[in-house]
Amino acid sequence: MSIAEWIEKGKKTGKKRDRNKTLKSMVLGAAVGVTAGVAAGILLAPKSGEEARKDIEAAIKELPEKARDLLERGKVKMEEIKDKVIETKASHNQEAEVK
Repeated sequence: MSIAEWIEKGKKTGKKRDRNKTLKSMVLGAAVGVTAGVAAGILLAPKSGEEARKDIEAAIKELPEKARDLLERGKVKMEEIKDKVIETKASHNQEAEVK
């Protein structure tokens, strides 16, 4: 493996790590946002304390499943974006070869 190939491999690994970090941050931010929204909605709704506590408890129990669903949708979206980037790159490479 040449030095140039080794450097290019390092760049790709770094980019992949950055994408994964970005995806995790987005999912975490979305989960926090959803949780805050649900909590605010429950606390500001005109319900008794007992009803509000039950709603909060139910929302907390649903949170892990919602987070997993959000993460899965994020992964699917990232794969779609990756595929589009690859297609666009291939298209540009073909156009460059023709010229």
